[in-house]
Amino acid sequence: MERSCAMDHMIHAQMKGVTSEENVLYIAENINVAGIETALWSIAELVNHPTVQKKIRDEITTVLKGNPVTESNLHELPY
Repeated sequence: MERSCAMDHMIHAQMKGVTSEENVLYIAENINVAGIETALWSIAELVNHPTVQKKIRDEITTVLKGNPVTESNLHELPY
């Protein structure tokens, strides 16, 4: 079994009896919560700093010309 990400490693450890399903679910839940909290914090910071928000919007509009922001074009958005 090829393991390519953290979840693969955790499931493999569970299958070997090194950890329990409860621990795997706990870790996965914490990873998700951490991501959500980071996103919410980022949004709150943008709301509290409208000049930064405007600079980001202007850059996206100018550089991407109406196309959606994707991971593959983040390198085009230096700010």
